[in-house]
Amino acid sequence: MLRSITPPFAAALLLLLTTPHVMALTEPTAAAAEAAIAAARVAVKQAIAQGAAWRDTVKMIKQAKGLRQTEQFEEAIELAARAQRQAELALRQQQQQANAGQRLERGL
Repeated sequence: MLRSITPPFAAALLLLLTTPHVMALTEPTAAAAEAAIAAARVAVKQAIAQGAAWRDTVKMIKQAKGLRQTEQFEEAIELAARAQRQAELALRQQQQQANAGQRLERGL
């Protein structure tokens, strides 16, 4: 299932499902929680592949899965969205600091 969801599509789907006005109109569902978790997993896999993943992001996804299983869909969606955001920030941090060590060595 995850291989068939492309990262831009997954991110757009998550954004659509977690937009406050959309959530206010509809009850969070298992499908919405699953989509949010899937989008977070895609982002985390990218961060791991780049060696940029943060320590607790995978734990957050596991917690989101547990919330989904106990039918706490809104909480699962929120936690998955936070995990996805952490993965995106980790990738950005890795890209911004890719040459930081080289600059430090030149300065010494």
